[in-house]
Amino acid sequence: MPVAVDFNSLVGYPLSVARDKIALKFHREPLVSSRSQKDTPLEALFRDDLGDRMAILPASHISYPYEEIMDYVTKEFTESDVDFKVKESVLDLKGGLYQEYVFDDGFFGPDDEGLVPMAVVRSKLHGNPLNVSFGTYKFTCLNGALAGTTISAIEIGQKKAKELFESSIQNGLALAFDAYKKVAEKYLEMKNVSLYDAIKEFMDSDTISNGFKGILVKALLAESKIELTVKRREVLDEGFSALKILAKGTKWDLYNTTTRFATHEARSIGNSIGMQDKISEAFGV
Repeated sequence: MPVAVDFNSLVGYPLSVARDKIALKFHREPLVSSRSQKDTPLEALFRDDLGDRMAILPASHISYPYEEIMDYVTKEFTESDVDFKVKESVLDLKGGLYQEYVFDDGFFGPDDEGLVPMAVVRSKLHGNPLNVSFGTYKFTCLNGALAGTTISAIEIGQKKAKELFESSIQNGLALAFDAYKKVAEKYLEMKNVSLYDAIKEFMDSDTISNGFKGILVKALLAESKIELTVKRREVLDEGFSALKILAKGTKWDLYNTTTRFATHEARSIGNSIGMQDKISEAFGV
C-alpha cells in the first residue's frame, strides 16, 4: 500500500469497519455477600469474548458500549464541518477503546512537511466513558504527537456520564481547532534552537522530569544520535556530561526523534500515551 503523504492520500478505515474493530460484548453481575448472601452495592464487569472479569464497579457506574461512543464522537466530528478519517481503531490490552482520527485542516511544520490535526479517542467500560486528546500527525515520520499542554482534552467522567449522548462537545472541538495556530507557532520556535542546546537544556534542568529524560536518552540512542560516556544507570545523575552528541539539527528534529520513539517503540498504547504526555509537557506543546 502506498505511503500517505497528505490527508487525501491517507486510506482510513471505513466507519463500519472501524466500528466492528472496537465492538466488545460485556455483561455485569451483582456481587453477593458471602456472609449474608445478599446483593452488595457492587457489580463485576465481564468481557464475553474471553470470559475475564475486567473490574469490580459500583452498581451506579455507567458503562457504554464502545460502538455507541464511536457513533456519538463521529456525529460530533461530522457536525464540526471538518472532514476526518479514522486512522486507527483498536482495543488496548486492558479492553479499552483507542482510536485515532485525523482531520483535513493541515498546516506545514518548520521543515515544510505536512501536518494534520489528530484526535485520540479513548473510553473505558470500567473508567471514564470519553476522553478526546488532541495532537498532530506527521506523514513523513508516520508518527503522532499529543499537544496536551497547548490544547485541553475533552473528558467526560462518571458524574456527567448519564447525560453524555444528550450533550455536545462542539465548543471543545472549536477551541481545539483554534489552538492549532498556537501549536504551529510553538513548532516554528523550535527551529531556532540547536539540537545540541536543546539536549543540554533538558538534561541539566532541575524542572524536567527524569521520566522524560529517560525517554530522551532512549530515543537518541535508538537513532544513533548520541553515545554514552558513562554507564547507563549513571546517565540521569550525570546529566548532559554523560552524553556525546553525534548528530546535528534543531530542537524540532529532537521533538520528532522523541515522538517517533513514543509512537513506534512503545510497549503498549498506554505506554505510548504516557510518553507522549511527558514529551508534550517537556517541550511545552
